[in-house]
Amino acid sequence: MVEAKWFYTRAGQQQEGPVSAESIRQMLMTGYVQAYDLAWCDGMQNWQPLHAIADFADMAYARGGVTPGGALSYRGAGGVVDSEPSPFRRTAIIAFVVSIVGACLLPFCCGIAAGPVAIIMAVNIQKEMKEAGNFDGRGFATAALVIGIVESAITGLALAIKIMFL
Repeated sequence: MVEAKWFYTRAGQQQEGPVSAESIRQMLMTGYVQAYDLAWCDGMQNWQPLHAIADFADMAYARGGVTPGGALSYRGAGGVVDSEPSPFRRTAIIAFVVSIVGACLLPFCCGIAAGPVAIIMAVNIQKEMKEAGNFDGRGFATAALVIGIVESAITGLALAIKIMFL
């Protein structure tokens, strides 16, 4: 039986290959390719992310911190592969947006609740990410946490000053 020859792209760049399935596994293990990088072999209709290909899914999940169904959109040589972002990334982005909206409303004292809400959301999603071993969206969660803390500190300071001069 002849082993399939795989072609792959890294970060949507130029197509590389052919290589063996074992080579793809080694590249996943070393981080040379990521779970969202695309691959194709004879018999496949379109290019697919490595985490969506049965031969590589288990290693892609372990190495890349990808959850089933959690992918990004990529344009590959064979077409477009689309799917939803992971729930972790989605929640982290919502926490980030809450923190930004609160920071924008800070001068109007309407953002008083947004800081603590962003902090709580960010801490909870970071805890869930750690438990699941999936860190997709960690940057958004960290940014939401930092902005929420700064926002809360500024709001607290402004309220203290306001109370002192009443």
